[in-house]
Amino acid sequence: MTDYRALLPLFTYLGLLGACAAAPEQVAEPGLKRVWMVSEWPGFTREALTAAQARLDLSALPHGGAYMGCNRLMFQVADVHPLRASGSLNIGSVAATRMHCPGHMDLEQAFSQHFRRFQHYRLSGHRLTLEDAEGNTIRLIAEDWD
Repeated sequence: MTDYRALLPLFTYLGLLGACAAAPEQVAEPGLKRVWMVSEWPGFTREALTAAQARLDLSALPHGGAYMGCNRLMFQVADVHPLRASGSLNIGSVAATRMHCPGHMDLEQAFSQHFRRFQHYRLSGHRLTLEDAEGNTIRLIAEDWD
């Protein structure tokens, strides 16, 4: 008869070694839940958007926020599935702080008046496109993409 007790240290060692193996790191794609830099907005140049540091913050959905160069803008987003590559958004009224900043008010007014119309989104890697019913688009790039 074979004495299996002699093999016990070997099996113990192999068991411990296997338990110490690192599990593969799984990083969830953030989807919409990020801060987005506005790269295209109808009627504004990329330079103007960059100078205003135009941002759309969807990191705390269903609460959203934006910055268009002066005031903090806040809104609610409903009926959104943030991990889908495309879908629809239901954006609530936009509220803002009340500072006056010459040179930035046009962009903020455009955002406040027209942002709710953009009810469809498409994600492609680190790029986000918002579209309204007339085909107008806002293009954004993830702030953390690099």
